Amino acid sequence: MKRVGNLWGDLCSKQNAIQAIYEGTEHKRQDRQVRRTLGYTDDDPKHQGKLDPEKVSAYAERQIEKLANGWIPSPMRHMTIRPPFGKSREIDCPTLSDHIIHWMLIRAIKPIIMRGMYKHSCGSIPDRGIDSARSAVERWVQHDDRAKYFVKLDVRKFYPNIDQDRLVDLFKLVIKDPLVIELIDKVAHALPKGLPIGAYTSQWFANFYLQQLDHHIVQDLFKSRRGKRINLVAHYCRYADDLLLIGSSKRDLEKSVRDIISFAAGHSRLEIKECWEIKAIAKDVHDIGPHVAPIDFVGYRFYRDHTEIRGGIFLHTTRIAARIVKRLESQSVVLLHDAQSIVSLHGWFEHADSEYFFENYIYNRISIKFMQEVISYASKNGIVGDAARIFCGERGPDGKYHILYGRSGGQTRRVYRVDCRSVGDGLRLDG
Repeated sequence: MKRVGNLWGDLCSKQNAIQAIYEGTEHKRQDRQVRRTLGYTDDDPKHQGKLDPEKVSAYAERQIEKLANGWIPSPMRHMTIRPPFGKSREIDCPTLSDHIIHWMLIRAIKPIIMRGMYKHSCGSIPDRGIDSARSAVERWVQHDDRAKYFVKLDVRKFYPNIDQDRLVDLFKLVIKDPLVIELIDKVAHALPKGLPIGAYTSQWFANFYLQQLDHHIVQDLFKSRRGKRINLVAHYCRYADDLLLIGSSKRDLEKSVRDIISFAAGHSRLEIKECWEIKAIAKDVHDIGPHVAPIDFVGYRFYRDHTEIRGGIFLHTTRIAARIVKRLESQSVVLLHDAQSIVSLHGWFEHADSEYFFENYIYNRISIKFMQEVISYASKNGIVGDAARIFCGERGPDGKYHILYGRSGGQTRRVYRVDCRSVGDGLRLDG
């Protein structure tokens, strides 16, 4: 692959810096430091959630000056997140200044990373999210006769175990601009070991780091029969560090897994967890056995005749619906966070064969259309924040609520963020 140079000028351009500020703060506009540094200071509802162009321009010039003078990463803020739904994670968050520089870097090298990206590598990639992985796996399982067996692989502690020097060497194979390589090296070595989960660059670096493993699985794992090439893996999809292999032969899949474990350890210096098991793909819910199961991947369970939502998501959705109904009946209030959650989860169910569940457990209790109206009202009136509330009128003769007014709220719902500690002066949001 031809190496690319002359990237530093585009990376340090004011246009790139300004665009990085707008894109990098899109979901952080209510953060106190972002509002103070880049936002409006008045109480005009029209300015809620928006940035001041003059502040953005001045801040972009300061970021370019930092890069020109030999930028050094600031210490990160480390914390443990224990959400009410899902597993706990250790994350390291960069300062606001470093976060913008990360965005400037990725905007400059994104075309190079995407150039070698395997088409079914999903997760933290534009237009390649959960729905992209779901549609591919569903198509393979339900419409390809070769999809008989599957195996799931998982990298042990992926982000903390990424080899920083190996990552920089891989970038040197595709980028020949020494200043950009130097910047990548500084970002990659921000922690003593691995990549920080909370940094924007990490998701791109991680996908780039696994590109050669992806291509090895797709291109190098094959056998020859009567002069014809036959792939050992019929279909392969990766979502972040979760690998799904589907094939027609149990023996071929086992051979592939042994090769992948060896390649990951030797080439990528990563360890594949040993808890893998090859199983036949279940036809329906009555076909499950010790060696037969649906494919549980990206929140869905894939059978040969249908796709359903994972059980934990069913439970999570019913609890949110019950919380919304309780607040509406007792206080005539909808939390914006709950409305956004239930509408987002509704999108999951639309892509699965779960109409019965939604009809009998959700639609008969709350109106998704009304939740969408709540979100729209909040957006149009500058009502923001995880604890924002929309006050509703009592249920009318038609059995429906109507919106009265709303009020913004801060981050008070995020009580599950614990064990927040600084590393050096890493509690600063601006370096």
